[in-house]
Amino acid sequence: MKYELGVWFSDAALTVEEAWEIYASLFEGDWVPEEAGEVEEFYEHLHDEHPEVTPENRSGGHMIFFLEDSAMAEGIAQLACSHGLVCFDPQEPAVHCPSCLQD
Repeated sequence: MKYELGVWFSDAALTVEEAWEIYASLFEGDWVPEEAGEVEEFYEHLHDEHPEVTPENRSGGHMIFFLEDSAMAEGIAQLACSHGLVCFDPQEPAVHCPSCLQD
């Protein structure tokens, strides 16, 4: 089974529906978010720890991953949140938000 994840910067908490819309736009290439330093910092941290993991779709403002391992998907979600990024898991579906966006 492949696990998909979308990672991007948001300045507001997102509902599952909002995250689905953003993820679909990113996946289809209909929208590319502005560059965010947090995304590059996240990627550098991820690459340092797991150089074998590369996003399938990437810009300076987002990344989409197709992963083979659910534990890796969970680790990426946690790492993204620790860098202030939203991580959307379309399988559940679930939005993982950084603590700064949680109520």
